[in-house]
This record gives sequence, structure tokens and C-alpha cells, in this order.
Amino acid sequence: MKSKILLLIIAFSAVFAKAENYYINATEGNDDNSGLSKVQAWATLAKVNAQSFSPGDSILFKAGEVWNGQLLIDDKGTESDTIVYSRYGEGDKPQINGNGEEIYTVKLADASYTIFSEFDITNKGESILAGRIGIYITAMSGDIPGVVVKNVDVHDVNGQVDKSQSSKQTGAGCGIFWSNRGSTDGRLVDGLIQGNHIYRCERNGIGGSINRTIRHLRLKVRQNLIEQVPGDAIVLISCDNSVVEYNIARDFPNTLPEGNAAAGIWPFNSNNTIIQFNEVSGHTAPLDGQGFDSDFWCTGTIIQYNYSHDNCGGFVLVCGNKDMSADGQSSPNTGTIIRYNISINDGGRTWGNHAHDFPVVYFHGHPEGTMIYNNTFFMGNKLDELAGTAPHFVKAIWGEPWSTSIYNNIFATSMYGGKIDMGANKNTDIDNNLYFNVPTIEDRNGPISDDNKVMGNPIFANMQGGTPDDYQLDEGSPAIGQGRVMPNNGGRDFFGNPVSATEAPNIGADNGEKDTGLFWNKSDGKELFKVYPNMVKSELYLDVHEPLQAARVTITSLTGQVISTDLYSFLNTGSLKLDVDNYIDGMYIVSVESGQNIYSRRFIKL
Repeated sequence: MKSKILLLIIAFSAVFAKAENYYINATEGNDDNSGLSKVQAWATLAKVNAQSFSPGDSILFKAGEVWNGQLLIDDKGTESDTIVYSRYGEGDKPQINGNGEEIYTVKLADASYTIFSEFDITNKGESILAGRIGIYITAMSGDIPGVVVKNVDVHDVNGQVDKSQSSKQTGAGCGIFWSNRGSTDGRLVDGLIQGNHIYRCERNGIGGSINRTIRHLRLKVRQNLIEQVPGDAIVLISCDNSVVEYNIARDFPNTLPEGNAAAGIWPFNSNNTIIQFNEVSGHTAPLDGQGFDSDFWCTGTIIQYNYSHDNCGGFVLVCGNKDMSADGQSSPNTGTIIRYNISINDGGRTWGNHAHDFPVVYFHGHPEGTMIYNNTFFMGNKLDELAGTAPHFVKAIWGEPWSTSIYNNIFATSMYGGKIDMGANKNTDIDNNLYFNVPTIEDRNGPISDDNKVMGNPIFANMQGGTPDDYQLDEGSPAIGQGRVMPNNGGRDFFGNPVSATEAPNIGADNGEKDTGLFWNKSDGKELFKVYPNMVKSELYLDVHEPLQAARVTITSLTGQVISTDLYSFLNTGSLKLDVDNYIDGMYIVSVESGQNIYSRRFIKL
């Protein structure tokens, strides 16, 4: 009887065990300490790796300190009691430097309900190595829910950049990488990769390994900044019902070998992926090089509300093969939707074997059921980059796109002779688009008609401008109210204006009312202020350019909900600080109104 009582006491104590805070201090800690207070801190990664942690525990590294080696995280939290790895104290994020000694610096191995945040991670070896990673997330046994990596800097990871070499087998270098390679049932569920800064990583920013047996579920990749990464910024590989949103990818160095393909943000072997509210610019890959892509083995991809500009290979690639193997289903792509995006000056590659060939929208192979509607595409003067070739807004280069629909888009260029060439397509339907300096729509069997086309200048707020706001429709635009009604249209445009399910929309990505819309710039293109930083955690600054009487400053959500309104009898030039620390993460619009002047800019709250 006593033994049964003892077992009950032990079980009861385990259920109600106290969650502990463990502290690690590289310079003042000691592994012989308890680790349970700042003055009893441990010192090394080896001590942390050897310890077992329980749900609710926090493992806190001292800010400003540096550890060399690898951190292995393999304990499991619960939904109500996560295990947290983070920092304590003031100063720089604690750094863990792998020094290229292992493939990874940090590994989260089947670490359910674990949060890893506020670290600086690097993994640079003496020479490049295929498959070298900053943070490695594995899901090898069953469902692994609730893995979170957020607010981490991952940089200087010198993996292999040549995707055609050994990285084909071991994986190209990557900042954050997930894998269930070789597993028949392991998958991440409701994982989150958020608010990270990834830079100088070779070859890729965020991605994973291919598994045709099982896919990760509801992975969310949001609010990350990726720069100085030569390959793919974000690739949703082997995922279902996942979202990539509010990310910025820019400044891709031109260091990939000839023949290497890469793009900004795209899914591969994934179903029902949503890619939205992202900005991708400056891709320089020698092959592909688009801002976005819907790739092989993908179904139901939606690419919406994105801003793409100055990517050498164009705005978007849609690719998939059918009838290329015995089963006729070797690598299909079906049901891609591309809507309410703005593409400015995409295309411009002048180097390598694919120079001077950069359609804004590229079809490759046999993708089926692609819908492209209510986008704004503008191409400036690229005569030098084109070197005598025609500027293509849409081009099918190989294969046979099936059942493609292209509606309500603005195709505008400051050059003459823009083309839409669907190649050897099947069942393409093109209707209700606006064309400016785009005289021809064709396939190999002759021209495709656009029976309800609009020809003429779309009258942007500031054609040739460098921001999305410049490509809002101005008063008198022939695109206003001339679109066709689209079923299941998403309900809103690029700028947050509602899109009716029954009334004719505008053509293009802007469905605002020009006399009352929140985003109409009554200042005729003159900026009243600038916003910095564009991605903010707590304090937002407005750089006001001119003194304003009776000024109203309003912050609004993308759905039109007014979050805050402040009135100023006089607003002088200089910086105005706004506190947004308590805002929910996401994208907002800040507007300044004074007299007849209204100006609006967007920012992302992290």
C-alpha cells in the first residue's frame, strides 16, 4: 500500500513540477553551478546540451555574450507550457557561432512546442560546404507541433552555391532549413518562422528538404527580412495549407554559377500555399531570377498582394510538367491564382546564356488552370537590356500551358511593341485587360482575341515612379470600373480597398474610389512624409517634409479599421514618433491629412 501511495505522490509531483528558468553566461558562469539564477549561471553549450528540460522551462543566454559550437534542442514542451530558449539582460543578442564545424549551429530535433528567439546565429567555415545551415529544424517522428523560430539574426553561413553540384544530394547552404527527409510520418505542424533577419547566407535563406511521402502542415513564414542571399529567399517545400506573408527579400548578389536557377519566394511539392503581402526586389540569378514562382508538384497556389520590382528574370514563373513520365503525372502544377500584385520594372538580365530574355510572366512546361487577374504590370525603358528583342509581358517558352485565364490586368510599358505570347497553349482565355504600348497578343497558331480589351494610358498617379502608391489609378483612368466580375475574388485589392462580388471592379491591382479612397494621394505625387523603419517593433517615425496646419495622423489596418487618430494644431517639419508597441503583428497604413493634402504609407509591425 505504501508503494502505491509513493507512486501517486511522484506522479502528482511530476504533473505539477515547477517550471524553471536556467541562465547561461559564457564569461561569468560555471557549469558546476545550479543554473537556476543569474549568479548561479552555467557557462557552456555542452552543459545545456546535456541537460533535459521540462515543459514550461526557459533557457536564457546572457545578452552580449558569444558561444562557439553547436546547440542541440530536443526536449518537448506542451501547448500550454512551451520550452523557451531566449536571452536575458541588455545588449546585443547572444551569439552562437558554429564556425563551420558541423552542418548546423542550432538544431531543433523533434522539439514540439519550443520557442527559439532573440539570438545571433552564424556558421562560417574555412571553406564552403554543401548543406551547411544556420538553424536546422527536423520532424522525423510523428507530428511535431508548435516549433517557433523568431527574431533571430542568421548570417554568414557559407554553404555550397552551385545547385548542380554536391548540394543536389546534401542540400544547398541555407539560413533556416527544415527536414523530414527519410521519414514516413514526421512533419511540422503549425510551425512559425517569424521576424528573422537572414543575410550573407549561401545559397538560400529559408527552405526545406523534399519529401514526397508526407508534407508539413500549416507552416507560417512571416515578417522576415532576407538580403545578400544569392539563391532562393523563401521556398515552401513539401508543405500543405501554409502561408508566406509580410516578408522582404532584396539585394541578391550576382554570385550564382551559370545555369543555376533561383527565385525569390515560391512553393515546391506543396498544396494550397498562400504567398501574400511580400516585397521581392533585385534578384540576379543567371536562370529564372523572378520575384515569385509557382513550381512543380504544386496545387492551389495563391500569389496575391505582393510587390515585385527590378528582378532580373521578371515577376513570376509558373511551371509544371505533365505527360512526361509513364504515369502522366511526373511534376504537375494545377490551379495557380495570381492576383492583386504590382510588378514594376521586373526583367533586365544582360548577362549569361539567358540575357535579354525576361518576360514579366513566364510559363514553362504544362501548368494547368492558371488564373492571372487584377494585377498591375509596368515595364519602363529597357531597350538597352532587351538588345533588340521584344518586351514580353507574358511568354510561354516551352511546353503547353493548359486552360490559362488572364483577366483584368494592366499591361503597360513606356516602350512600344510589348507582347503577350502564349506559345503552343491549349484553351487560353484572355479578356478585359488594359494595354498601353502592348499591341500584340499571339500564339503559334495566330492571335488570341481580347474582346473586351481597353487600349490606352492607364493614368497612374505617377508613371515611372518607384513605389506601389505611384501605380494607383488617378482620376479619369480608363481602367476604372471596366473589369469583369471574378468569382471568389478575395474581397480586397492590393491597397486594402474592397472588391465587390457583384459590381464591375477596376482593371489592375487598385480598386479604390478616386475621390474618396483612403489611398488617393491628393497631393499629386508630392510626399508629405516618409516612414522609417518600414519594419518596426515598437517606435515608428514620420519624417515630415513641410509644416502642416490642423494635421490629422491616422493609423489604419489593411481591412480599414481605424487603430488610432491624433490631431495636431501645428505639425512642424522633422521626425514625429509614434508608439506602436502594443499593435498586433501585421501590415498597417499611416496617413497624414492637412487641408486638401492626404498622403499614406504602409509599414509592418513585427
